This record gives sequence, C-alpha cells and structure tokens, in this order.
Amino acid sequence: MQIDNPNSLANSWQGLSLFNGSEERVLIGKDWEKLNLGFNGSNVGSFISSTSAFSGELNWLVFKIETSGDVANENAYLWLNPDPAVEPNTSSSDVSGQVQINGGFDRIVCHLGNTAGISSSFDEIRLGYSFNQVTQPETVTTIQPQTTNGEYFRIHHQGDELVIAYGSSTDSDAQLRLLNMNGTCLYHKNLYFEKGIHRQSVDLGNLSLQKGVYIVSIINEDGAYSQKIIR
Repeated sequence: MQIDNPNSLANSWQGLSLFNGSEERVLIGKDWEKLNLGFNGSNVGSFISSTSAFSGELNWLVFKIETSGDVANENAYLWLNPDPAVEPNTSSSDVSGQVQINGGFDRIVCHLGNTAGISSSFDEIRLGYSFNQVTQPETVTTIQPQTTNGEYFRIHHQGDELVIAYGSSTDSDAQLRLLNMNGTCLYHKNLYFEKGIHRQSVDLGNLSLQKGVYIVSIINEDGAYSQKIIR
C-alpha cells in the first residue's frame, strides 16, 4: 500500500477495510485523525504503529486475525514490511490489538475520504490461512495463454534464488525477465529449455532488490508466463 497525503493532513482516512454487509469491521492503513499507520478495530479501538502515514513510501502490510470461534473479540496483529522468507512472531508485530469480526466479512474495500488531493494505491491484495499462503501462493497469473502443447512452468522464490521448474515437449529458446510493478525490466537472461522435465536456478543476489512485489516473466515461442513474487 502507498499513501499520498502531501500536506500530512490528519483529518482523513486512507486504507483497506473489511466489511460485513454495510458494517465496516476493520480499517487497515491510516485511520481518521491519526498520523501513523495502524488499524481500527471498529467498536474496539484504534491501534497505531510508530511508522508515519505520510512518508509516501510503498509498504507491504501483513495483517493477521486469530479467530476465536465465539462471541469474544479476536486478537489482531499488523506487520510493516516483514521479511517474507520467515514467518514473524506475533510478539514482533508493529501493532497488536483486537477486532470485533465474529460474523466474518464479505467485502474488501479500498477507500479514502474527507480531503481532496490525497490518494491510496494498492498493487496486490492476498488472502490466506497462513503466512506461507500469502508469501508463496500456489496460484499464478498468466499474461497470455501459457502454451499450446502441454508445456508448463513453475517458479519458486527463496532468498536470492529463483528456481524454475519446467516441462517441455520440444527444445526451445526462452527469455527470463524480472520487472518491477511499474513494468520496468530490472534483469533479463536468455535461457534454453531442453525437452523433458527440468529445473534451472537463477541467482538474483547481485541486483540488490528492495523489499516489494516483482513480476517474473518467461517468454518463449508459445507465449508468455508470468508470476508475482514478494521479496
């Protein structure tokens, strides 16, 4: 999430909310009249971090709700830009508090309000039952039809290493590209895929990538395959 509030106006809200019907149960981001990032637990209270909401930087927010299964409030935790390779402990969260969301939620709303000249940007929203599901999801995004002859690709990212698993019915040339969310190519490499099932590793350690979301794209004569990764 990226917040643009150039005049550092507190009398506004900017963030992502979980709604149940018409009721807003949780706001994650910049709460009304608050100066720092955090979350509002609806009828429970507002819980604020020490990170300014007015830095203009892109932040990766991870929000966890421990559902209780009863009428009691749920414990909630917010991390700002945690290491995606290691699941953080709740004790290390930037903000902790409670939310009242026993009935669940049926809508996700990205919104802001009350002040002209502000904006909020969201490059991706992920939901999961575990930290691993939101950092290494099994689903992928295909920009074009993946292939026409039964080929497949799967990309696994860990640390500075990209592991590409692929199956090909023929020998073929391909190109690997790494792009940021603005579409700028940060790295490219020509690859050669042999017939059969194989794995290749690509070391990205020399790129000094900042934390964020990136797109890995593999292009060959049959199409383009794309997958997002979080660093």
